Amino acid sequence: MATRIDIEITSDRGDGTHTWRAAGAKQPKGVLASSLLPGGTKVGDVLRAEAEFTVDGPEVISLTSPKAPKADTVERLELISTGAPAEGVTTQLAKKGGRRNNRDGRRGGGGGRDGGRREGGGGGREGGRGPRNDRGPRRQAQIRAGRTHREAWIASLPEARRPVAEQLMHEGRDGVKDALDRQNRAAVSDGREPIDIGPIMRIADELSPALAKAEWQDKADAAVAAADSADLRELRKMLHAGAEHFPAETQSTLRAKVQARIDRDQAAWAREVREALSEGRTVRALQRSGRPAKAGQPLPDDLVAALCDAANEALDPDEEPHRWTVVIEALAGSPVRRLIRPEAIPSDSDDDLLDTVDRLAHLVPGVAGAFGVEPRPPRRNRGRRND
Repeated sequence: MATRIDIEITSDRGDGTHTWRAAGAKQPKGVLASSLLPGGTKVGDVLRAEAEFTVDGPEVISLTSPKAPKADTVERLELISTGAPAEGVTTQLAKKGGRRNNRDGRRGGGGGRDGGRREGGGGGREGGRGPRNDRGPRRQAQIRAGRTHREAWIASLPEARRPVAEQLMHEGRDGVKDALDRQNRAAVSDGREPIDIGPIMRIADELSPALAKAEWQDKADAAVAAADSADLRELRKMLHAGAEHFPAETQSTLRAKVQARIDRDQAAWAREVREALSEGRTVRALQRSGRPAKAGQPLPDDLVAALCDAANEALDPDEEPHRWTVVIEALAGSPVRRLIRPEAIPSDSDDDLLDTVDRLAHLVPGVAGAFGVEPRPPRRNRGRRND
């Protein structure tokens, strides 16, 4: 096969041949017919050659002159200056914590008549969407099981059974069968006899229980290691699922870690609600009270009383309808929602407030009763989340 190289013409032998060598190197080198040289070639010129390398050495087949560099034909624009000094371009970065534009283009925020300066305004921290940290669940570590126990179990098996066990670990029983089927199809295409997969599948079935036990041991180790950072729901699922599979000691350790995690997160949850109340952020406190560390975990009695007092105070008839709407939406997700019944309602209730009361009447029956709204079961729309 021909190879392209750059060669340098080193001498004219006078017998219709020239000598050459690789450009910039001593090897390879050889002799070529002068008839292959392009017109005007002289000793010392560098040419592009196509050569075939054989056992007798390189043989030049053709020669061409190297491509000349392209001329700069790009047209350039001449910048004509007026001579007047120009001001420099400056950049000023916005400070952190500054206000951002709302979707409607206005600065700050304020869907209510007070321009959003009070708690619960459309653009404030406690508006309908809540603070930034409440817009979605916090990312928590996932429980990723290793393969320590499974690999140790495979290493303890006889050599002949290890390939089956490895395939079983990675792809399951179906994977073992598929691999054997592929092997048999390849054997038939090559003219060989296929093997009987029955004995191997029986080996896979015999190995499956021990593999499952090792896998549960790996899951148990992962759950214990991630007990301080993994999602509590995943930990509780793992604790429930492993009741019949985890060793008793591991099950006890995991249960203790999960309970300690629940107690810690529950204390932090109650502390956040108290801090919000102490700062006068009633909407924030109501929203946070509906998200305990463990579903169904009751609030302390003193915290229930404090939330009720704050909610009743926020639902003052002298407050604006927009403020009532925001508080009712936060109250609908709070565990104290059925304990609140305003003594009076705003005299200038708007459509948004009345629509909110009608929509959430089944969650806040006391508030609905103050407006004369009869609570009714929520509508169950397919594909939509019920209130």
